[in-house]
Amino acid sequence: ERQTSAIAFEIMTSGAESELESTLQRNLVDLARFFLETGDFIALQDLHQRWIDYLNRDEIATFFLAEEVLETLHSQEFVVETLDALDRFGSEKQEEVRNYILAVGSPFADELVSRLAETENMAVRRYYMACLKEMGRDAHEAILERLNDERWYLVRNLIIVLAQHQHPALVKKLYPLIDYPHPRVRQEILKLMYLYNRPRAERQLLEELQSQHISSQFYAAQIADRSQDKAVQRQLLKILRDGPLNEEGFELKVQILRALSKIGDAGVVSFLEGL
Repeated sequence: ERQTSAIAFEIMTSGAESELESTLQRNLVDLARFFLETGDFIALQDLHQRWIDYLNRDEIATFFLAEEVLETLHSQEFVVETLDALDRFGSEKQEEVRNYILAVGSPFADELVSRLAETENMAVRRYYMACLKEMGRDAHEAILERLNDERWYLVRNLIIVLAQHQHPALVKKLYPLIDYPHPRVRQEILKLMYLYNRPRAERQLLEELQSQHISSQFYAAQIADRSQDKAVQRQLLKILRDGPLNEEGFELKVQILRALSKIGDAGVVSFLEGL
């Protein structure tokens, strides 16, 4: 079948008539489905790339409305079947599938985000996130469209993906999520702010630590070691001194002690010695 694909491209690049080209396209679509069914993603990627190269030729006879190969390979149906193949073929095909996904690009982005939201398997989540990260700009639109999702764990994972792209202009688009209801999402935004907008990060961290919700204080305390603000340090010490004595309060104070030990300020050390 790989040889059949190569022959079809050889005929087409040699100047096939429109009618023959249409027949060869249908043959390539059939071959693509065969490669998918048999798990030959290397051949599938090669077919995709050869077709892209063919379309970029000046002398091709294909008209846009008559194009069938990319219409099939980029269709939702084919994308879904490709990702379903991960379950059928197992881990041995993961790298080949990922390489194919990256070669195709944006047609996979929305489905990857949807599956990231649904899967409970941590290893699979990491795989989807790695694909989205490596897709770069091809994934941005699909990710940005889902940042208002009510599932905080999806939004948090999407923020982590975008943060790894390291585009300051893109990061600024995430700042409004500092008002997201769940503190773990706000924590990820705070991490970004400390990289790109420290003054705002300090203000937001202090606001989280002054919250009446212990969960907000807890997740803020986890990253409080990044702060250089004396007001933040004073608030940490205030919680340590006056915070609740229940189990949640104890866990919060442990986090604060960890943060303060990393900050290492002389005044903080003196305060702790006096406890």
